[in-house]
Amino acid sequence: MKKIITCFLFIIGSLMACLTTDPRSEEDRQIREAASREIEMGKAAVTYITGKYGIVRNETATSYLNKFLQSLALYTQRQEILYRCGILATERINAYALPGGYIFITLGTLKRIENPGTLAGILAHELGHLNLRHPMNKVTVEVNPGQVQTLQELLSGSRRVITDNMDLICQKIEKRLFVDGYLPEDEYDADKYAVELLEVLNINASDYMHYFERLDKAGETRLAELYRTHPPLKDRAEYLEMLAGLNPEVLYKTEQFREFKIIIDGINLE
Repeated sequence: MKKIITCFLFIIGSLMACLTTDPRSEEDRQIREAASREIEMGKAAVTYITGKYGIVRNETATSYLNKFLQSLALYTQRQEILYRCGILATERINAYALPGGYIFITLGTLKRIENPGTLAGILAHELGHLNLRHPMNKVTVEVNPGQVQTLQELLSGSRRVITDNMDLICQKIEKRLFVDGYLPEDEYDADKYAVELLEVLNINASDYMHYFERLDKAGETRLAELYRTHPPLKDRAEYLEMLAGLNPEVLYKTEQFREFKIIIDGINLE
């Protein structure tokens, strides 16, 4: 009997050892650790950008925006991060995806949105950038003299290195978002991601497409940054039209969206 018990305990121990060394568990751990470091970067960048550009502090509008965003984010691949959205206090027209699941959409953009389908498209596009990891790609930081790393590489390294270089990281993120923009192919990939995400939710991408058409015709000076950091609006509208072949039902206006728009349109930055 003693031999049987000993053998049984050995088998249990072997099974536990296998479980603790499960490569999937190790991969999950690495994903969580990388996400934790990315969120650290994102929080610092949010503080840096809001301090420099200002944020609209309207609890009702921000709450609606975040509930809208998180309902879309339920269907994205990256579930190890929490997606959050703030309203940047500027009349310029743009939206920005920061590391760690943070998204900014400008007040100027929200004032020009006429229906929830357009809002869904813009947020889905930014979710595309985050899930395709565009904010982390090809942004380089000199962490030590002569040692240059991308933000993506930093996520697998030391938290101390990230902390020591946080100011520089924030400046690089700001430059990527507000000056350089993503590569044109990144923007088209994010548009493709947006259309596919909207189709999963049975939302027609036509509202998102028509938004670009309206902006292109308007030709406002507030579009200068968008033109500089993105492919031509006309080209993106044509690309979206090509992608949106399934034509699911349009997402019509809702009472909550109308209330949200009343708040947004009533905010004056002057």
